[in-house]
Amino acid sequence: MNDTEITVVGNVLTEPERREIEKTNAVVTTFRIVSNSRRFDRDTGQWTDGALFRIRVNCWRRLAHHVYNSVKVGDPVIVKGRITTREWKTEQGEPRSAYEIDATNVGHDLARGTSQFARYKADPPVVEDTDFENRVNGELTRLLDSSSDTGEINPDGFDDFPFAEFDAGADEPPAAPVTGSEEAAVAGDTHADAVSILREAGLEPREPDGGEGSADDAASGLVAAGSGGRSRKRGR
Repeated sequence: MNDTEITVVGNVLTEPERREIEKTNAVVTTFRIVSNSRRFDRDTGQWTDGALFRIRVNCWRRLAHHVYNSVKVGDPVIVKGRITTREWKTEQGEPRSAYEIDATNVGHDLARGTSQFARYKADPPVVEDTDFENRVNGELTRLLDSSSDTGEINPDGFDDFPFAEFDAGADEPPAAPVTGSEEAAVAGDTHADAVSILREAGLEPREPDGGEGSADDAASGLVAAGSGGRSRKRGR
């Protein structure tokens, strides 16, 4: 940026006025400052005023509020900002121009007096409130009280699964222990299936010697159809 910055040390010439821009509704505080040089007159032996420099100062946003409440006519001030030239035409079409300072800093000149400073404190943002308590991940929620509880934790029944007895990484839950009667029933079913399979293959099962043994023993004794009744027990 090629802004021309300037610092002016002088006195407030007019009372600060707070104005509003018609197009943007922006608030600005304006006042005029006068600055004059001082030189020593050797003929009289005294300091005299030199040429005067007058210019209007524009203060925007927060600075506008602080200047309006702090600066009075006659106050010695130091103004720093960007100097610009404003050009326009009157209603009669006559051109006009003026110099202005868009101030960035305004303060009292403490070389010529004292001042008391009050630091501006902005209101802290509200971190948590009632609206925050009603939101989860930014979404509004509502609180469910005890009267809305149906007593059913999980309609699908997954909460009844004994996760404590399930080994980590297993594909299926552990099987329930098998009782004696259930084991006998399973063995009977196995024997019946084996007999059915043997008969379909053209073989006749026979009972093991002594009439005792397991279903596997009964299924393993095979008599070939048409072999003259002789058999050989597999695995003996």
